[in-house]
Amino acid sequence: MFKKVLSAFVEVTEDEKPAQAPSSVAPVQQASTPTQPVAPMVSGAFNPQMHDDLMQAISKANIAGYDYLELKDAIKNMAALPFTEEQKIMAAFATVTHLTTAQNLVSSVDAYLKVVDSSEAKFLEAAAQKEKSLVTGREEEIKVLDQEVATLSNQILEATNRINALQTKKATLASEKEAQRVKIDAARTSFQVTAKTVREQLMQDRQKISNALK
Repeated sequence: MFKKVLSAFVEVTEDEKPAQAPSSVAPVQQASTPTQPVAPMVSGAFNPQMHDDLMQAISKANIAGYDYLELKDAIKNMAALPFTEEQKIMAAFATVTHLTTAQNLVSSVDAYLKVVDSSEAKFLEAAAQKEKSLVTGREEEIKVLDQEVATLSNQILEATNRINALQTKKATLASEKEAQRVKIDAARTSFQVTAKTVREQLMQDRQKISNALK
């Protein structure tokens, strides 16, 4: 009974769950630590449904004979009478002294207090089971997700460092490549200028020899 009552307050149906936004592809960014949710303030309040369930449990445990429950009904029937609560109790008891005693009435209340205690214990047990399945289970899942996030964060950091190292090496190679190209171009130009000079010198010497030996 109390598991059913509890489920009305803690379970969320599929229709009540918040809709998830469609996922989209986005660039990988460095993982950030999510903000931890703040535990809400918990405050209890009188609950009519729970009251009805407790009264039903007491009614089912009704002790044979005239006891607290019958006395309570008698007092309720006197609601329109201009009596105090104590006067109503005394008046109701005066009509049933042949059926019960004051001690029996008090003892019956103690018996029903035990029913309330037992009902509360069952409810708390049901609440603990719900907590284990709906709270503790999620806590364990959060721990697993935290570990996965930490692992992925480390992988992202390692990949980022590797990318930075590769970018640095790439820039160094590009600079070296340009420097080598300039040197090679300079050497090529210098060789061509030198070869032209030698070539002209040879042609001049050939002309001189040809002219001298005609």
